Amino acid sequence: MKIIITGASGFIGRYLVRFFAEKNFTITALSRNPQKLQSLVPASTLCLPWQNLDPSPWLRQLNEPAVIINLIGENIAGHLWTRRYKQSLRQSRLDSVKTIVQALEQSRSKEHVLIQASAVGYYGNKLQEVDESSPPGNDFLARLVVDWEQASQQAENWTARRIITRFGVVLGAQGGALPKMLLPFKLFLGGPLAAVNKVFPGFISQM
Repeated sequence: MKIIITGASGFIGRYLVRFFAEKNFTITALSRNPQKLQSLVPASTLCLPWQNLDPSPWLRQLNEPAVIINLIGENIAGHLWTRRYKQSLRQSRLDSVKTIVQALEQSRSKEHVLIQASAVGYYGNKLQEVDESSPPGNDFLARLVVDWEQASQQAENWTARRIITRFGVVLGAQGGALPKMLLPFKLFLGGPLAAVNKVFPGFISQM
């Protein structure tokens, strides 16, 4: 089955492209800069342009059953949470889902699977243990994640299956949240994540 990865130039996206390429899957990687992405991924990867609300550049990839992995969304930890950046966080996620739903509506095949990225921010800033049945929180990030997940529900009209993956903090030697988390340790203030959050309120919730 073909695998289509949106946001393929991001930290998780690049890793998934390499992983599936090693398994000999047919991969289409979507990015706002496909030429640059082509230099970062295996040569067998088909890199096509992504544009919000216009799926036409890659719509033909849905002529046969495919797994769509949607990772698009502005980096939660990429900027101070100004009013404008909060709007960017929201719009980037909702527009990506709308674009995929548009593509699915026009697809010849209805046997696709959508794997939609989400976040554990859904649960809010809670101290107790949570699971998939736990209610959402009520802060900005929780409301954003709820709207993000609900927007993807429309895809169920055009797919065989929709899967929500709520990511936690992503760490890796080559990227993710680790570089930002190292700052308190460099200032000799490092410790368990809960302790870091007490020294820098909101540090963890804004990753």
